[in-house]
Amino acid sequence: MDQGNTAGRFEEGCQEIISLMARVRMVFENHQNQTKVINQLYRMFIPDWDQVDYLEGHPHCGEELWQFVCQLFLEFDRNHHPECQPGGI
Repeated sequence: MDQGNTAGRFEEGCQEIISLMARVRMVFENHQNQTKVINQLYRMFIPDWDQVDYLEGHPHCGEELWQFVCQLFLEFDRNHHPECQPGGI
């Protein structure tokens, strides 16, 4: 059974993840307020965010992305909001 170029697809998938992580990191670097960061992340992942009236529940993502975003929020809050509990948003 020929599985084609699975290594190429794997590398392509890895590059997409690296690109996503870089875009998420840039959101944190381009804002000074955690509300602006979370709104920009919603815009990034929820189509037509400006037309959304409300969300039921909470947005979900994979464990690795959640850990990555969580660590970025902790780091962000320590740098920009030292008076607040890191990751409070």
